[in-house]
Amino acid sequence: MIRNSQNAWGWPAITMHWVVAALILATFGLGLWMGEVPARADRPFYYAIHASLGITLLVILVVRIAWALLNSTPAAPHGTPPWQQSAARLAHLGLYALTLAAVLFGWALAGVQETPIVPMAFGVLPMPSPLPLTHAAEDFLEEAHELAAYALIALAGVHMLAALWHHYVMRDDTLRRMVGSGDRSNRTPSAVA
Repeated sequence: MIRNSQNAWGWPAITMHWVVAALILATFGLGLWMGEVPARADRPFYYAIHASLGITLLVILVVRIAWALLNSTPAAPHGTPPWQQSAARLAHLGLYALTLAAVLFGWALAGVQETPIVPMAFGVLPMPSPLPLTHAAEDFLEEAHELAAYALIALAGVHMLAALWHHYVMRDDTLRRMVGSGDRSNRTPSAVA
């Protein structure tokens, strides 16, 4: 199924969810590694990869947000309290906002480096920084980029724990729907466990 339904996510939403998650983890992991590696001649090469992963993440995230706005959101599993539904909506908005913040600060940072980096979306489409900032903004942008990235990883961890809680404790279809197991809303909890 392509479009989301009342009870299930369509394959584009599922695919973009996991691609965004993988890109966040890869970009964050590479960023951590780059921060720990002593300065060496090939460091700009890794910065360029990090920036290109980030800008690719931005492009996919914009498509994902557009897709979310054009599609319905499946209903929460039966019995989910309203406060949990509100918390889930806020968490998803937070994930979008922090991802955008981390990527946009990083994109601006790439343009103010001593040797500016031009990120390549999908490794082929150059996307120079749209802001005419000077090297003087580097410290602020680096700090903002790092703080947004750490906050994003923390919230993504909470998101992951909530999904596992729904799967193992609540025994509902929250996680199954995001891995593409389809609509199991008509089955009893013991049949889907």
